[in-house]
Amino acid sequence: MRTPAARGTRRFLQRRTRWAVAAALLVLSSIDIHPASAQTVTIHGCELVYASQCAGADLSGVDLRNGFLARSNLAGANLRNADLTGVNLWKTNLSKADLSQAKMAGTFLAMTDLRGADLRGADLQHAFLFRALTDNANFEGANLAGARWVTGAICAPDSVGECHPLPATAEYDVPMPHWQDLKPTPLPSGHLTLINDATITVTKLLPADLSKAQTTDGAAFTGISYIPKYFSSTLHIHVVAPVYAEKDNVAVIAVFAYDRSPPIKLVSLPVAAANRALFDFNFDFKVRGEVDLQFRLGPGEPGAITWNAAPDGDKSKLNPATVTIDESDAGG
Repeated sequence: MRTPAARGTRRFLQRRTRWAVAAALLVLSSIDIHPASAQTVTIHGCELVYASQCAGADLSGVDLRNGFLARSNLAGANLRNADLTGVNLWKTNLSKADLSQAKMAGTFLAMTDLRGADLRGADLQHAFLFRALTDNANFEGANLAGARWVTGAICAPDSVGECHPLPATAEYDVPMPHWQDLKPTPLPSGHLTLINDATITVTKLLPADLSKAQTTDGAAFTGISYIPKYFSSTLHIHVVAPVYAEKDNVAVIAVFAYDRSPPIKLVSLPVAAANRALFDFNFDFKVRGEVDLQFRLGPGEPGAITWNAAPDGDKSKLNPATVTIDESDAGG
């Protein structure tokens, strides 16, 4: 029978565990933490920094200790024998990457995509894998002792190849990820403009129903990972997009935030056969910290919708699909 003191200690440790996870995720959402930037590493023309685009790169044996590669695309990269000790890989795409024999002790892998990755023999002691995607990943021989597993459990010292969870009361020190300056997204002339002047025909349906539209519907015509200037900001978003349809249809634009459904904004517009129509709308969106914005367009009914189809093929007569973002301090 547990004494009141023992029960109190157990509750404290459970709270401590929850606070630890919450603290780590809070760090991820903050843009007010600005330690000194890490030295930039460039290999085979690939600059290894925040949001690097190095899919398929050969980075075998690279030394990136305590580096900052959050939100990067390293899908299919060769990182065999790489030293990734203490690296911040939050939300990085490492799907089908070769991480065999990699040194990853204390590596921050929260919400990282490890699907299909080869992690055989990797050292993942005390790594932070909470909410990572690990479908079809190979952890054969990987040392997971003391790691925070995808479920939130702490892996026991004998966790090799798989996580053997310790009791929920086990203590755990959350690795504090290495941070570079996350500078606010620059707003030249007071606002940011995203332009897509390509002519694209989309046949994949995008429902005109806010409750049914998904992030995989239609096709993306622009998007951005936006870092606001203020802790609490209001983004003032203006969308202009010319569309064309061979047959009667409904064109739909859906704006998604944080890679989640439902969209934060959905607008539909009827388009008569062999005619053009113009989306032109504004909306405000309040954010705290970095936000992914994705703008998708598609037909609301079976058929095709083309964006930026210029009259007579003369693009000088048509403004391209454009998204303008202004920002103001929302206060609080």
